[in-house]
Amino acid sequence: MKWFDSDYNYIDEFTTQWNERYKKVKRTSIILSIVLILIGILCFAFPEKVFTTIGLIIWGAYEIYSYITTTFFFKDAMWLVSGILNILLGCLLYTMPVTITVSTLTFLFAFVLLVNGIQKMTWGSKLSFFRVINTNYLSFTGLVNLLLGIIFMVMPFQSALVVNYVIAAYLIVAGISLLIEAISMKKI
Repeated sequence: MKWFDSDYNYIDEFTTQWNERYKKVKRTSIILSIVLILIGILCFAFPEKVFTTIGLIIWGAYEIYSYITTTFFFKDAMWLVSGILNILLGCLLYTMPVTITVSTLTFLFAFVLLVNGIQKMTWGSKLSFFRVINTNYLSFTGLVNLLLGIIFMVMPFQSALVVNYVIAAYLIVAGISLLIEAISMKKI
């Protein structure tokens, strides 16, 4: 574990690493956001397990990748937790029978939404604290995720009726959020 070193300039480390990789990250984020939006649309059109599973696993893998490649001081463990939960959710959706999946999936998805909401808001506040970028969109998408997570926790059985459509909307919103983030990326 690294301890905070007040003499070390963490902002310069983040800025240097960001400027070296931002074009690659921007290109990858744009491609992934388009894929997520398309999978979300396919989930709306064909509410079958396959598209939803693929979308959740891809999004989870990207979140784990983001956690691994971020500089130490700016790492957010919520990315890792959210990535693992999204992959778990996708695998459960693919392998479990429908009767078990509906109740389990609803609560697990509510937890994923809550974790994602907290992660986006803490990441936005961390970047805002260091005045790295404008983070209003992160706060907004984090709040939307938190509200949806609370709705799923409070009304699990009503949410279970529309879970495929909500996951489709989740993938589309995640894709749009990532696209906005990618478009606003620039050198620091």
